[in-house]
Amino acid sequence: MLAWDKLCRIYRGVMTQGHDLSRLKSSSDIYEVDKWCRVLPSSSEIFEMTPGGVASTGIFPVDIWFPRGLVVAMGDVVEVKNTRLISGTREAVTAEFVVAATTADTVVYVDDAIGFEAGDEITLTDGTNHQRVVISEIDDNAITFFDALKYDFAVGDDLESDTFYNIQSVRVPGSVGPIIETTAIVCFNTSFDD
Repeated sequence: MLAWDKLCRIYRGVMTQGHDLSRLKSSSDIYEVDKWCRVLPSSSEIFEMTPGGVASTGIFPVDIWFPRGLVVAMGDVVEVKNTRLISGTREAVTAEFVVAATTADTVVYVDDAIGFEAGDEITLTDGTNHQRVVISEIDDNAITFFDALKYDFAVGDDLESDTFYNIQSVRVPGSVGPIIETTAIVCFNTSFDD
């Protein structure tokens, strides 16, 4: 039996969205509820070389499998949420601000830091504005980021440990059983954040 171990949201890809995470999350959520998926490493790798080959950035595709019956197409963006097991139930790694945070803060205080880890890339949101940040350190319920906040956040605003992928290809349904198999690459990481 296949274990679906990640929660996800599927967003319809639209050319006008560019790298605007706020527009993507507010306008094109296909199902408007979390769905299940599984993320596996891909056997292929894509490398983007800088001029002169001085440094390179590796973009490593992954295979994302979905239960048959979902609609997933090339160009769609999939938000894959990290999960944690609480009392036998798998849930998304999320938290809420318990202290308001302001622009330029690098430390925030949350109600539940379980499942968040140093190095995780997360999304902060007030429902309108979205910011991607990377965790540098966690001390109890204080989470420190490498970069400062771009927006003010109020008590009750959300943090979510997630990764955004752009679907690059969709295989013929049924070729590997009762799943939809896709290949995707990371997008909306901090270097692409608007």
